[in-house]
Amino acid sequence: RLHGFWCTTTGVPAGSPQAPPGVLERLVGRLCQRTEVLALLWNTVHALDSKELFVKLLADEDFLSIFMQEFVSEASDLAMALELQWHPQVSAEACAAMGVPVKDFDMMKLSSDRTNVGEDGGSPPKASGELFGELCLAISALASAPRPDAELSPRLVATCLVVCTTFLDALHRLRFGDLAAGISGTLKRTPPPEAAEASRTCHHIEQVRVCANMLYQNRKAQDFLRLNDGLRVLLSQCYADEELPLLREVAVFAVNNATRHNLENQEAARLMLAERRVTEQNADATSVEDEPGFHPLHRES
Repeated sequence: RLHGFWCTTTGVPAGSPQAPPGVLERLVGRLCQRTEVLALLWNTVHALDSKELFVKLLADEDFLSIFMQEFVSEASDLAMALELQWHPQVSAEACAAMGVPVKDFDMMKLSSDRTNVGEDGGSPPKASGELFGELCLAISALASAPRPDAELSPRLVATCLVVCTTFLDALHRLRFGDLAAGISGTLKRTPPPEAAEASRTCHHIEQVRVCANMLYQNRKAQDFLRLNDGLRVLLSQCYADEELPLLREVAVFAVNNATRHNLENQEAARLMLAERRVTEQNADATSVEDEPGFHPLHRES
């Protein structure tokens, strides 16, 4: 009966003593669609825990290109589903520091380059956050694995940093208001209930962990982060929140990786923290310090 099922699924005549060439590819293509493939990536990486596999995957340009397309696409679908103000952008100065061309970071093009938009060939499935979370877990595991004499792809590092820092910034605005407005009165004293749910759905802490792993002992990534306004975003994650256990600890680790042995980043962080203290004083800090996560680190004009 099992043999008959395989034959029916692949279109091979029942009773064939030997499967023709390509039958395995046809079988996988019919039984394993995009959702299953993405889910299998994390489970494969986690279950095998093979250093040799990690090195091969991170050196495979086809794998990296597909991963980046799917990562950006899942983030875009998730932001759209949650109506987040997510606008990933990359500065030319940051790209120069990383040594990659600006044209490689057209996020909308990366999203549209996804080869399989849906399981039925139609619209992409409604974003639930699960696949995005598994992609975050997979790339964190790959990035943190020992890589003797092998560096992470600069394009992969930059893509992950841009996606995660801009997404974290969007979640922070949803939770605490428009911090770029300073003391203009748009800051939220009490985060709306949907903000915590959005952070959980978008795997907030795992996105911070992705940034931390991409920045570890990577000077180019550190400079890229600073020049693309990502350092401000990570500093804004260093708060305790009962809705997001361990966020502060993971964020402090990410900031440490972003500033370690990098005097420019250390000075930039010091100036931003000093600016925050001044802003809090001007905004009557006594009334807002009791609110967890109030960090008015605003974007420079």
